[in-house]
Amino acid sequence: MATAGSVQTAVKKIQPDSNAFGYTFRDYGKESEGRAGVEQFYKTNHINQTYEFAKKKKEEYGKPNRAEMSIWECCELLSNHGTHRGSSTPSWEI
Repeated sequence: MATAGSVQTAVKKIQPDSNAFGYTFRDYGKESEGRAGVEQFYKTNHINQTYEFAKKKKEEYGKPNRAEMSIWECCELLSNHGTHRGSSTPSWEI
């Protein structure tokens, strides 16, 4: 069975020190460009974790005016949208 230390060591071996833009990954212990955004994200989510907010979102997204489809079906729909009218420029009016 792996110990916490061995798992951390294994992760360090495969996780690069920075991403393609030179930023470190999830290093929120120090002041960084990402830290303010992460703090705002969590603050907003905690503020909105209310019954009223959940009811509003359920009402907004629970209506039958939304389609359920796979990502492939969505891509095909977007690819074909507007071109059926004989126009080379897609029309995004629904």
